[in-house]
Amino acid sequence: MTYIPKITPPSASCERPFWSVMIPAYNPDPDHLREALISVLEQDPGAADMQIEVVDDGSSEIDVGALVKQVGGSRIHFHRSDHHTDIGRSWNRCVDRARGRWIHLLHQDDFILPGFYQRLRRGIATVPTLGMACCHTWIVDESGKKAIRSRLHKDVPGILSDWMQHIYVDLAIQTPAIVVRRDVYECIGGFDTSFHYALDWDMWKRLAATSAIWFDPEAMACYRLHGKSQSTKYHDTLASMVEIRRSIDTSRSYLPAAVRGRIFRQANRNYCHFAIELAFKMLFFRRDVRLAWAYVREAATFGSIVTVMVSVMRLGARAAMPMSVLQYWGRLHAD
Repeated sequence: MTYIPKITPPSASCERPFWSVMIPAYNPDPDHLREALISVLEQDPGAADMQIEVVDDGSSEIDVGALVKQVGGSRIHFHRSDHHTDIGRSWNRCVDRARGRWIHLLHQDDFILPGFYQRLRRGIATVPTLGMACCHTWIVDESGKKAIRSRLHKDVPGILSDWMQHIYVDLAIQTPAIVVRRDVYECIGGFDTSFHYALDWDMWKRLAATSAIWFDPEAMACYRLHGKSQSTKYHDTLASMVEIRRSIDTSRSYLPAAVRGRIFRQANRNYCHFAIELAFKMLFFRRDVRLAWAYVREAATFGSIVTVMVSVMRLGARAAMPMSVLQYWGRLHAD
């Protein structure tokens, strides 16, 4: 079952800036949220051109409003929900409250680098029919130290022609690096709140199937990977794999019939490998044999025994490379 809410257009009388930078928050790390806000303010073109708003989903452990005021004064708008809901409803509330023509959904623990809005706006101006624009991402640790760059390979700015590979088969774009034209959300609806871990992935697939994507190879966004992140918590159970499998099945209908079967098979092979990677992590860094074996069983639901064995060999080769994803994850979770 899916639940995709309708996104209504802003009222005709409201002012429409070019950008809406919407920051969903729930009991954030104060230092991380402060860094996110400062990274936006440093590129602020002014209130006429950019809405900046923090949308608090009923935080109980920190006064988010006071922190926002301390960092941004009256420049940053603040909205607080009466009670905590969940990540999907929080993100949809951000989209609903956005007045700008383009929306940047920036997580409370991520941040952007100089040039982000300027360069993406330049690309947007090149192709008026774009529905989405994005850039390379740095994966950073809890302190913000850069470690690895997102996997998508494209050397010059332009339309992302092989989007099926990078969004359907192997998601190589992180949420803080993505901006979306608001009227595209109005057309296809909000985030499907039946998802939690695969919430953003499902949305990017729906967007990619309906409109062109601009990609800038400059790494101007930072995705923070740390032990307390929501993604890491989902990896501590099998919830991530269950949602990934459902997302792959659901998104078959988004694809043209001529390529549907091939992309579906490629996505399953890729996430068979991902499940084996998580099994290695749980075994060698968590010493959790039970969970590691559970991930191996999950891998088998994505492919044959041959595919599973190929994934094991691929991971062994990757682990031998300097600062592989496996090593980086281990550095964060070695405790």
